[in-house]
Amino acid sequence: MRPGPDKIITCPYCNSLSSHFTLISSNTLGASLWTDGKFEAPMRPESPIIAKCWSCERFYWLEDASYIGNSWEDAYSEKIIMPENDPGTGEKGQFAVYLLFSKTSTGFIWDGREGQPIKKLPIDEYSEALTRGMANNRTKEIYLRKCIWWIDNDPLRIEKNPSNNAPFHNNENLMHLQNILDAKIESERLLKAEIARELGRFKESLEILNHSFSNKNSDTAFFIRNLAEKNIARVRIIPQRPFLIPEFAKQDYIEDPKFYVQRLFRGKEVRRLRKMPDKELTQVLLDKVDQINADRERDYQNKLRDI
Repeated sequence: MRPGPDKIITCPYCNSLSSHFTLISSNTLGASLWTDGKFEAPMRPESPIIAKCWSCERFYWLEDASYIGNSWEDAYSEKIIMPENDPGTGEKGQFAVYLLFSKTSTGFIWDGREGQPIKKLPIDEYSEALTRGMANNRTKEIYLRKCIWWIDNDPLRIEKNPSNNAPFHNNENLMHLQNILDAKIESERLLKAEIARELGRFKESLEILNHSFSNKNSDTAFFIRNLAEKNIARVRIIPQRPFLIPEFAKQDYIEDPKFYVQRLFRGKEVRRLRKMPDKELTQVLLDKVDQINADRERDYQNKLRDI
């Protein structure tokens, strides 16, 4: 992960300055996908899309804010300190570079104006945003209600000895969310089933999951179905599909088996195998690749079943 410049924006209501982080690059190492749809990636933090102004305390979507610059390319400016061809001296104009952006202990300064970084909203402020009418379309309402749901579930994600019983939820929020989700959209059908499961309505969850899912979502549907069948209500991490050695990579083993044998074997076994004829060694390597892929796939399927 490589952090990028801070973006400087203005509140659409009072014009106060705020900033939010950006990323130049990120990755999904150590990432987790949960049954409630939350994706946690330490190396890919989620950028905010809604904020509460630190000055006027009104909510706004970042898409409605005005962008005025960033802390890298736009952080410096030239200022004329002597007009060109000064009549008194005859000298040409002179310029000085001054700093537009600087961080302080509580926020930042941009061109002499104070500002503060955008903070992630707590659960009560997501609820407040709903009551203040910030969910002016279906997409925004789903986003706000999902955020409330995820924060509600966050304590369960770190429990050392979790119970399988239905946890306490903001049931009103979940019922509203379930009603506006569209079962015709596959990803939303999964969320409808998950809400029913987390509320302890296992039969309803299974009925929603009685559907043919695409390859992209079939494993998640299978995992949630398995939890519902076992009357498990709490949120769970969805097992990650393992990396399987692709077919095109086998060409490396075919073209230079004596070199690539060290990818699949270690120590004395490598030295023994390198004494084999290339044709025989190639077959050994291809069989090993198939075995590795089969073992990884079997372990993954077991994780989906063994709750």
